[in-house]
Amino acid sequence: MALLFFAFPEEIIRIVYGSRYLAAANALRILAIATVFWGIESVFGGSLKGIGESSLVLKSTGSAAAANILVDLWLIPSYGATGAAAGSGVAFLVGLSVSFYYSKRKLKFSLPYRSLGKTVLGGMMILALAILLKNYLPLSLWLKIGSISLLCILIYFFWIFGTRIITEKDLDILESAVFVPDRIDFLLRRMCRT
Repeated sequence: MALLFFAFPEEIIRIVYGSRYLAAANALRILAIATVFWGIESVFGGSLKGIGESSLVLKSTGSAAAANILVDLWLIPSYGATGAAAGSGVAFLVGLSVSFYYSKRKLKFSLPYRSLGKTVLGGMMILALAILLKNYLPLSLWLKIGSISLLCILIYFFWIFGTRIITEKDLDILESAVFVPDRIDFLLRRMCRT
């Protein structure tokens, strides 16, 4: 979703609010990136809460709030809504950094940097493709958004299996958490093996 909002901010604003608010396109782009930081921070914050370290989540949230206030005071007078969006982005990044620091200290885990790198690379390629197609496909707005989104989802799906980001162990975890129909499970496991 973040990639969709980053690639199509003008179109989304036009659909939801009308053409009068197109000046907010850059703010929406920044907020799209910021939500990625917030989503990752939520995982670390939830993990800290799960082990009874809510005070560390409070420190993370407090750090993010302080950063938001400082950056907003600095950027809003000159950049308006875009500055406010940047302040939120910085705040989410600060919250992510603090939560990651405390999670790493308390939970002692290691990150799969290789898989994360492949994931980010795939996301960047999909984003570039979406922006390129957005500018050159001569389709109506809804058809353009729908076809580009579908194409990007399919390519990314094949990317994560083709580069072995998703493994059978990941599918076992997924299957233990949610119901996966047998045919879909068979197909996904087959994709992991090829």
